[in-house]
Amino acid sequence: MDGDVEGVEEGLRAIGSSLLPGESVESLRDLVIEGEDGCVSNLPGTFVRAEHIAGLRVSVHGDESKPALLTFHDIGLNAASTFTAFLQFCSAGVCEELYQTCHYHLEAPGHELRAGDIAEEQEWITLDDLAASVAHVVSHYGLKNYFLLGVGTGANVMFRHALAHAHDVRSIILISPTLQSAGVTDIMYTRMMVNYWLKGITAWPQWAHNYFLARWFSDTFREQRAEQVRLFSQTLDRMSVANVLRLVYADAVRTDLLADARLVGGALSHTSVLIIVGKECYTAVEQVDAARQLLSRQYTSVVEVPHAGLLVLHEQPAAVARAVRLFFQGHSIIAQ
Repeated sequence: MDGDVEGVEEGLRAIGSSLLPGESVESLRDLVIEGEDGCVSNLPGTFVRAEHIAGLRVSVHGDESKPALLTFHDIGLNAASTFTAFLQFCSAGVCEELYQTCHYHLEAPGHELRAGDIAEEQEWITLDDLAASVAHVVSHYGLKNYFLLGVGTGANVMFRHALAHAHDVRSIILISPTLQSAGVTDIMYTRMMVNYWLKGITAWPQWAHNYFLARWFSDTFREQRAEQVRLFSQTLDRMSVANVLRLVYADAVRTDLLADARLVGGALSHTSVLIIVGKECYTAVEQVDAARQLLSRQYTSVVEVPHAGLLVLHEQPAAVARAVRLFFQGHSIIAQ
């Protein structure tokens, strides 16, 4: 990491306590615009292309001559529902450093809107499979010295990729990462969803919606921002249950990435890592504490944001934007 990064730690530490409850993006209505193929994202930045590589749908936005930023979403979401509102928020002079990179938005197989069900005979994916697919995307575009940004399960995928390709990764931004084995709650709901699907039911029951929303948002946000929360439910209903369930299952049976302390500490000993976690995220807070013990203190910054769940970039976008802006500035990426 560039030497300047060492000087931002104090500023990052202060971000978590600087916001008021309810600070948020005001509108999420235009999460996606469907094109002729029913899946063209309305993600900010000049749209370049969308194509499928190694099973992943890749949507490229921005100037390809700029440093690459690869993103990956959480379960039950896709690139548009995860990143559109936050990137729009950042484009209004809040964190224009993000637009000094070219965005490569990666989506798990079949997660674009109105995608057909993946063939039943096709083998179910693992998070290791997805991390390997990220490597294929990197190779396809000839990317070097790139940034990674993952949310929830997507953070796990990006972390796996970084462990295997640390020499090519410039920096990792992990939003509410799930790095250890799944907890009892996630495993229980996954079993219920699989059993429900095996009965031939192809619509999400209300209890499944409640599970996803409780995973993504704090209690306060769900109560005070009901209209925004409802949009996420509507987007979930427009995605293939069978395809989403494949990623949910892969997440539930994930291996513990922090079990091998020597691997984590060694592979990423000189890789800069920014971890941002909502303090009401039941899946990530304890796991972030465990990760902090293994990662290099010199190159790792952790920001804990109050009044937020896993999707902290929606509940408290200003906190995330400030942290990301400082982090990019430490890499000499400055808004122009």
